Amino acid sequence: MKKAIVIILLVVVVLVGAYIAIDKLDFLAPSQSTFFVYDDEEEQMEALKNIELQITDAVLGEARETAELIVLERDITVTQVWDKSWWDWDIFSKTKRIKIHGTGYYVVDLSGIDKDSITVDEDKLTVTIDVPDVKLKNVDIDLENTEFEDTQNGLLRFGEIKVTAEQSTLMLAKCEDVMETELKSDKNLAEAQKSADKQIESLFANVIGAISNDYTVVIA
Repeated sequence: MKKAIVIILLVVVVLVGAYIAIDKLDFLAPSQSTFFVYDDEEEQMEALKNIELQITDAVLGEARETAELIVLERDITVTQVWDKSWWDWDIFSKTKRIKIHGTGYYVVDLSGIDKDSITVDEDKLTVTIDVPDVKLKNVDIDLENTEFEDTQNGLLRFGEIKVTAEQSTLMLAKCEDVMETELKSDKNLAEAQKSADKQIESLFANVIGAISNDYTVVIA
């Protein structure tokens, strides 16, 4: 009986010792870990795409809100000479000068800008925006400030040249055509385009600057 008890005790001691040994070996053994390696370049590209999207959306939003932008106002004066002279003799001359004043308005329609109009270059840090060309929208004639000079008479001519309402209407229509032709000249359009580029660049620079100050706006 005693022998059996001793054997049981020995078995228990061996089992306990084995458990302690195994637990200590497991503690000493290096733990197995799973490592996740992040691709910095991929993350960076994702961030850049996000900035590009923000910039594009911001530019499109401002373009839709602003729509037609007046970039330049140009005052212009046209002088028309009414001639009621007889023949080519100075003594029979009879003329009257009329000065008509107006203002031309140059605009750029920003609503024509779409996603394809915007190019974000991450290497050069530029945002190139292709905007429509400037155009002359209309000419406003200032009727209140129309100047009617005194009639210039030759030695043998007298009285004023009178202008009827119908003649005045025709005169203004012709003057408006002359003003439009002058305001649409290459020189005036070039000056208006220069003013437009400067204003539009400033407009979108402020919008893009709210997202990132690293980018330069280029107007194409």
